[in-house]
Amino acid sequence: MVRMARAEPTGDPVICRRVIASALSLAATSGTLLFVCLCAAAAPLAQAFFEPTAAGAVAAGLAVTLLVLLGVMELVANPGLGAAGLLRGRKDTRVPMLYTLAGYWCVGAPLGLWLSEVLHLGIAGVWTGLTVGTLVTTCLMLARLAGANQHPQSQPASQGQE
Repeated sequence: MVRMARAEPTGDPVICRRVIASALSLAATSGTLLFVCLCAAAAPLAQAFFEPTAAGAVAAGLAVTLLVLLGVMELVANPGLGAAGLLRGRKDTRVPMLYTLAGYWCVGAPLGLWLSEVLHLGIAGVWTGLTVGTLVTTCLMLARLAGANQHPQSQPASQGQE
């Protein structure tokens, strides 16, 4: 965000593109690392926390599912969070806030409830819904950033024009 806020006033599209590329690369890399670590550690962690009984095996299986879903959520969330920070650096905050509300509350929460209650997926359904909401939010943020990058000199649409 700070690098974008400093690069934007220069009006140099090359600098802005470098800031965007580095921020999104770092976000994608960290999301990928978190995903790999959570997936690799899911089963050993779950087995360490639950007793080797039938109930413990069921709980461990659910824990593995939730840890993998958390990994997927990190994988898809990090580029969107990076894009949101870059947009904040451009002083574009209102529309990204609406995207976040729409992604989580209009898509993620209702889908999670539906998967949980109607399809009887339980907590895994809630987390799946939230993961899809996160994916929607990330796609919207990246699309906004790409659109803003097409016209770096123009004022963000979320700010009032006089």
